[in-house]
Amino acid sequence: MKYLEKYNRYIDNDCVIYRKDKEGKLVQVKATVNGSGYEFITCKGQNKVSVHRLVYEAFKGEIPEGMEIDHIDRNKRNNNPDNLRVVTHKENMLNRSYPSNSSNHSYSSEFGRKFIEHFGIKRYDNIKLYDKELHWYRSHNNRCRWE
Repeated sequence: MKYLEKYNRYIDNDCVIYRKDKEGKLVQVKATVNGSGYEFITCKGQNKVSVHRLVYEAFKGEIPEGMEIDHIDRNKRNNNPDNLRVVTHKENMLNRSYPSNSSNHSYSSEFGRKFIEHFGIKRYDNIKLYDKELHWYRSHNNRCRWE
């Protein structure tokens, strides 16, 4: 079990987080899920702390200033240390999944299916290139009206 002084919390090898109660006994901390799907805990003297940041710091070390923690498999609730990596904001945005109701990036819509058929499935290392191809495709296909 590791102690994280910064958060005044303990974490075991299964990524379960604990705090000490008034008698000094370890009590499991229950995480809450915010509107974006991330798990958070509340630490005394601090606002909410994201569980993935806490887990990363416990098992891999400090997070450099200005860097973010990315869930490699895009599952925001999978806080296994092997699923977490330090990335820039840009890299984090390139690895995000888009909700099915997203108007700009909907892969589940008919338009998204046609777009992928035209360009093929590929990872865009530059989001501006993706947006440029998406804009070109929309403008050349009658604003997504399919026959």
